Amino acid sequence: MLLIGAKLKHEVAKIFRFWGNVIFLLIFTLVGIFFVYSGIVEYKNFQKEKALFITHEKNKVDLYVTYSQYGDYGFRVLYEPSPLSLFFNNSSVFENLYSNVDMTEILKVNTSYKGRNLLQKKGFFKDLAGLFFLFGSLFMVYMGMASLKSEKIFFKFGNLILRLVILDIFFLGLVSALQRLPKLFALQFAPEESKILLYFVLFLLCFLSFFYAAGLFIRMVSRKKQRAYIYIFIFWFVSVSVIPECMTIFLHNKSQLLQANEKYNIMKLEEVMNFEKEVQKAIVGIKTLGERNKIYQKMVKHFLDTGYRKNTKIEEEINNNIEKVMREYESVMQLYPTSFYNFSCGELSSKGYSGYIDLVSYTLKLRHEFIQYYLKKRYESNDKKIIPFVKGEENIFKASSRLPGSFFVGGGLTLALTIFLFLASYLVFLRRSNRIPTAKKPQYKFRKGNTYFVLCKNDQFKNDLFTYYKAEKDTICIDNVNADDIDTGVGLTHMLSYFCKITGVGEEAALKNLRMLGIDDPKNRKWNKEKLPEEIVQKMYCAISMAGDQQMIVVKDFLKGKSRELERQFLNLVSRLNNSGKIVVYLSTEIFLTSLPFEGDIKINSYKSFKIDPQAVSLR
Repeated sequence: MLLIGAKLKHEVAKIFRFWGNVIFLLIFTLVGIFFVYSGIVEYKNFQKEKALFITHEKNKVDLYVTYSQYGDYGFRVLYEPSPLSLFFNNSSVFENLYSNVDMTEILKVNTSYKGRNLLQKKGFFKDLAGLFFLFGSLFMVYMGMASLKSEKIFFKFGNLILRLVILDIFFLGLVSALQRLPKLFALQFAPEESKILLYFVLFLLCFLSFFYAAGLFIRMVSRKKQRAYIYIFIFWFVSVSVIPECMTIFLHNKSQLLQANEKYNIMKLEEVMNFEKEVQKAIVGIKTLGERNKIYQKMVKHFLDTGYRKNTKIEEEINNNIEKVMREYESVMQLYPTSFYNFSCGELSSKGYSGYIDLVSYTLKLRHEFIQYYLKKRYESNDKKIIPFVKGEENIFKASSRLPGSFFVGGGLTLALTIFLFLASYLVFLRRSNRIPTAKKPQYKFRKGNTYFVLCKNDQFKNDLFTYYKAEKDTICIDNVNADDIDTGVGLTHMLSYFCKITGVGEEAALKNLRMLGIDDPKNRKWNKEKLPEEIVQKMYCAISMAGDQQMIVVKDFLKGKSRELERQFLNLVSRLNNSGKIVVYLSTEIFLTSLPFEGDIKINSYKSFKIDPQAVSLR
């Protein structure tokens, strides 16, 4: 538990002690609050507009003089989005939708852009869902790449998963807080809506984890960090822009296979015109209004059983064809996380394709009832005043947020892709860390309490020999590292404590080594900042590595290019370790300065081993 706590503390510090991350997340949170507030204001304004709409429709009926006028002009049905739409108010498929119910055979579904409605559309990505889609994904793909600073020194693959968990917990807390914001404005979600929102949040975390895993994988397979930035940006841009746009083009192409509305309208108009011709023939020679009304009633009832049913079936066929294309579109959208995210947001906003189909079905139902009402009132009643057909809020279609039918399939595919990327990254890591050494172990017999210099014929042999020793469990291996090889950035004191815990060495022993390397007080403020001098990082690495209990220490050109002061401190530490009985083996391809007497040239085939006095050579 202590180790897990140390890892957790380290990863939290890595994320939130970097000011760039803190500033981004702070701005992200503030923008998220603003978008939710904007959604609340928009929803509240819609409720005011709805009240005006209901009043206006009632006043229209009061102006009608005859039922014939009522049948000609009819009434409108307003599309009311669900309260959850405030989180997705600009991720929807349509805005300001309404339909018209009258006695004509053409079903009218319209979007109003008149007056101030023209200025209300703010564009996609300008809501909470769009914020996570665009900037949440960008941040996570960056964090996935940045989490792998180096797998060379003190690296634990599990820490990458832990960092993702911390980020997911942060975003979970943020969404949970934003979800409670509407309650401050007297907006409550129904239990079913809260359940739907919970499912979406789980998918959102999976969506963000996918980008984190993708950033990690790209960094893992990229040899150069600069190229990794380019690859990651290309991946992110294609994911959030190109792929969703290709899916939209797919939908457009599929929609071209549908019959044009004009063809259906002509078919319905023919039925109506045939009915009108039959009526005109039937009333030829009949002069009294009462007899004509009886014929009208009879003919209309006949039309309802014949032509009207045909036209209703045509409307249902149109709706079914649209629904069929939507289901096919959905099956394609679920294949990739970003496209499925967009599709899901449209459905969750209650202003998606399913909402449109439901509105058409509801309008057809109302029209059927309105026709029955109209015929009865026009031909059978003697009302002196028009009795409204609409009762209460029947002309308000209350849409509901919903999960796509393929939500669990699409979410499962996103989760599977995320797991696949993590596994692929882990396999790459294992392949690198478990390389089979090609060099043979030196046959030279190393004695306790001594330092040996192994002169290698070239860098390839030196690296292979070092890899061989790294596979030995009873050997400490110290590489020639720089600051980029160690996952630093949280201060010397914290790193020293953390790295000692994950490597299992005693912190007191590491501190003792660090003092011999010239750092007497690691708690000094100048050593506890994000960016440490490279030599300080190297000293910390060396102090921790040499604090292990293993009796053999293999060093690969650690001092090459280092300062004279660091060389002196390091060799003093080596002398102390020799005095404690440890063996130190230094691998290099050249001796820069020595006071040791050599007779003639040194000839080597693969390597040459020498016992040396640490105070008698220069290795930098």
